[in-house]
Amino acid sequence: MQVIVDRQAVAPRMSDVSDTWSLLDASETEAAAFPTLAAVIEAAGELAAPPNRWREVRIVDRAGHRYYLKVFHRTQTKNRLRNALTAPRCTLDADREAAVARALSSAGVPVARQVGVGRRGRTSYYLCAALEGESVASLRRDGRWRASDDRDLAEFCGSIAAAGIVLTDLSADHVFVTPDGFAVIDLHNGRQRRHPKRREWVRMLRRFARSVRGLDVSRRRALRFVARLLDRGGAGGQFRAIVERLPPFDTHGRYDTGQRSARYRDRNPERAAREVALLRRAWPGRPGDVVADVPCGAGRLAPFVARDRDATWIGGDRSAAMLHEVLAVDPNAWVVQCDTGRLPFPDHGVNGAVVFRLLHHLERGAAERTVREAARVAADWVLVSFFHPISGHNVSRSLRAIAGKARTRHTLWPHLIRRWMRAAGFEHAHFVAESPYRRDLWIGVFSRGAPRHR
Repeated sequence: MQVIVDRQAVAPRMSDVSDTWSLLDASETEAAAFPTLAAVIEAAGELAAPPNRWREVRIVDRAGHRYYLKVFHRTQTKNRLRNALTAPRCTLDADREAAVARALSSAGVPVARQVGVGRRGRTSYYLCAALEGESVASLRRDGRWRASDDRDLAEFCGSIAAAGIVLTDLSADHVFVTPDGFAVIDLHNGRQRRHPKRREWVRMLRRFARSVRGLDVSRRRALRFVARLLDRGGAGGQFRAIVERLPPFDTHGRYDTGQRSARYRDRNPERAAREVALLRRAWPGRPGDVVADVPCGAGRLAPFVARDRDATWIGGDRSAAMLHEVLAVDPNAWVVQCDTGRLPFPDHGVNGAVVFRLLHHLERGAAERTVREAARVAADWVLVSFFHPISGHNVSRSLRAIAGKARTRHTLWPHLIRRWMRAAGFEHAHFVAESPYRRDLWIGVFSRGAPRHR
């Protein structure tokens, strides 16, 4: 006799058997709304943020309240090892998030209220109530954050470490301002430790710096924040040792003090001549083009663009001191103070955009934003410089990083930049380098439509 099995009818019952689900700090209403893991998964809606390879966060709306379901598709082996060897001991990432949240709540640090935690196969789930308020990063982006608020934020972040909890992923995106004060989210990489190690402080501060990069935070203000945070967290005596291991906070603020902009304009004329020769080989523009040079620094490319290439040069830079150097040489120069991630030009507003000697200062996300913004404003072509990963220079930097020195230069593969430019409508590209694989400086040239003849 043949037996026909309805697999779709059986599958839910089989998954229910393997599911585990525990309610935590849930109300009676929430217990009724989320009785099983299957009910929670069924209630999950759209993504709250772009997912990554290992996890995603989905919005859950029930009975007029909002919740967030954090889905860990798989707990990496290194995380399993950390979870087993460090407190609070557990197995999966969702369990870790719940355990760290409990530890923080017990120490008086506000977190998103825990509703439940569960598991289905290799996937683990953590459900929490939404926090009222907004993240510090959001408030900064909208201009609703005051410099005086930095002190309270530093005290709050330092108090987490003082309570014996290490949150190496702490950032301005993960600290919320609620009606009752500050609160923190995203805890699955946290651990209990009486005194954070120096490398943990460094990792946390690097994450924090990335979350506010491009939000008009000066180096001096950032250092004051770090000093207060470390002092509150019990690591004030390690300030110098920790800061020395941090990458530069910005790429422009260092030039606004101490006549550094004037020294930058005149430094290393030999290298400047080599770079202009490389630009001459790569140049895709035509006479009469309007060219945006961002960041322009002290304007060292202006003579090449205006005289050698017979184009109109417009310089943009975040550093006011650098722009003053440009105007000191040519009072009639066209300059604008701006950020490379938000250029004050309309779409296709210039013929070409030059991003020279910047991307190696930026981590990948910021580099991509800069390249895409240059592509937005350029009608015909974009020229960018970058550091190639395969070079003698990069080998020496990598060795210094192994020895504990902060990596202050970043590399990019050519195919990655080509992918970004293709997404922006630039199909044709070529790359040039002065000494490929010995020196690290390369130039990529991208054109819209058919290649332009030089």
